Amino acid sequence: MADIFISYSRPNRALTERLAKALESMGFTVWWDVEIVGGEEFKHQILEALEHARAAIIIWTRASLGSDWVKYEAGRADQLGMLIPVYSDDIDVKAVPSPYQDRHILPVTDLNGIVAALDKLGVRVGVANNIQLIRTLQGHTGWIGGWFGGVSSLAIAADGTSAISGGEDRTVRHWDIANGGQIRTLKGHRKAVAAVAITPDGRRALSGSWDKTLKLWDLDAGREVYTLEGHTSWFRGVNAVAIADDGRTALSGGSDNTIKQWDLSTGKEIRRLEGHTESVNAIAIVPNGSIALSGSADEMLIVWNLGTGRASGTLQGHKGLDGVTCLSLARDGRTALSGGADKLIKLWAMPRGTLIRTMQGHSKSINCVAISPDGRTALSGAGDHALKLWDLSNGQELRSIEAHSGVGGVLAVAIAPDGRTALSAGADNQIKVWQLF
Repeated sequence: MADIFISYSRPNRALTERLAKALESMGFTVWWDVEIVGGEEFKHQILEALEHARAAIIIWTRASLGSDWVKYEAGRADQLGMLIPVYSDDIDVKAVPSPYQDRHILPVTDLNGIVAALDKLGVRVGVANNIQLIRTLQGHTGWIGGWFGGVSSLAIAADGTSAISGGEDRTVRHWDIANGGQIRTLKGHRKAVAAVAITPDGRRALSGSWDKTLKLWDLDAGREVYTLEGHTSWFRGVNAVAIADDGRTALSGGSDNTIKQWDLSTGKEIRRLEGHTESVNAIAIVPNGSIALSGSADEMLIVWNLGTGRASGTLQGHKGLDGVTCLSLARDGRTALSGGADKLIKLWAMPRGTLIRTMQGHSKSINCVAISPDGRTALSGAGDHALKLWDLSNGQELRSIEAHSGVGGVLAVAIAPDGRTALSAGADNQIKVWQLF
């Protein structure tokens, strides 16, 4: 039988098919009643499929709210302890029947969240243990003769179809991942673009630059919405940015040792988070937007309560001139990965910050890390030009590839929501698309 049973109402067939195909592309097996064999008692077949599945996704829509059959399947899935409720944008989540309203209900388009919910039920696809180059994206033109050249930042949209990059050439570039084409180039920064992020709806992007500013971009129109100013530093500027799942709250970390919290709907600074004593190099926000994690050249990671703006914990373990250089938070917020100038990668249990393990393998400073959507594997890139794939359950290095040339090596990495596509960027001005399998 299938990993996943999907319950839906007939008018939502096209929506259900898109979800089923997306899950199948990740390696899951999916059953929905398009598979019913003609002439068989359909109710018996549906119930048999439901009873033998490992998880049941119930799609709540305007149509399914009136379906007694969908309500029955939801109730039975709840009894079996395998219910994952999702809703479409044609209803208010408050319209979902009780008790499912009180559950952690997800938008049907939130593939990352659905994969995380499946993981909690123990429904996982096999761990990728290899990397294969699919294509190379070219367009950035920054100086590649030194440490600061190349493409230094990447972000992939939540639907996995597009990405943005930032580079030493002062541009932000928007890419179509499927065909490798450049959608547009966004210009406005006066120095290197060190960090980028995309809003959950994929319509806007945030960039941070060594010109000490952040810019919010409308990706549909290809224009600047706001310039956000506030960071001050004699050296570099904005090193890190992150956007919460609400699409409105953002954080930036700078060489002025501070983190700033922004309201993207107004472009205004909400508060300043202070605690680091040296440059803030990396930052991430947990999906529910309640806490954030930052990494700094002061060798510390700090856990922040975004409701109060206060530090709730510190993690120490990295050593070296640049301290903590990069970090990544798992989709479920339960683990974090950090990389340092000490050539080490550390896996932490969140939010307490207990060290789980330390991974070694790179011969130069770690520049970037990314945890896969299911939290089982990770990618890392370093100044030694290597892109490495890791099994986080045991810390084993699964694969290593010389991915980028140039003094800085591999500068940025990102993994798509399907967990099977990844991007890397380097000091050679190239962006590479990889298949994880």
